[in-house]
Amino acid sequence: MKRLSWILSLCLFLAGCQLPPAPTVPVPSDAPRTVELGEEVELKPGETALVAEPQLRVTFDKVTEESRCPSSVSCVWSGIVNVQMTAVSQSQPSETFVVGGATDGQGVITNAIPQSSGPTSWPYGDFVVELKQVTPYPAQADEPIAPDAYRAIVVITAAN
Repeated sequence: MKRLSWILSLCLFLAGCQLPPAPTVPVPSDAPRTVELGEEVELKPGETALVAEPQLRVTFDKVTEESRCPSSVSCVWSGIVNVQMTAVSQSQPSETFVVGGATDGQGVITNAIPQSSGPTSWPYGDFVVELKQVTPYPAQADEPIAPDAYRAIVVITAAN
């Protein structure tokens, strides 16, 4: 009986001595997000999309203009949103540019507004960076969107 009690105690002791789980290594927030040409990618301000071949990096710097009509307000003009981005590749000098336009109620870019917004896409070397959507869409006139809350959905394609 003592032997059974001792074995049971040993089993309970060993069951409680499990190794802790391996720690997860967090991905730094400034690490680029790898994408394929033609793939949509959602970026936070300061975040970079990386097209591995041929080493193209596109960074969403910031929203430079937000004049979209809040969803809780009736407006004559829908307004625009402009986004500053920076592109860098091994074969081109870095270039900072602004893309933008009018959007629908979900922030999907519908068209550029001449003399008001940036173009909806920007040529950079052998590539084109297209702004597809900017979220969140403004809800209330008296509640500005925090700069770090914005998300830009972009697509990087090969230029024709």
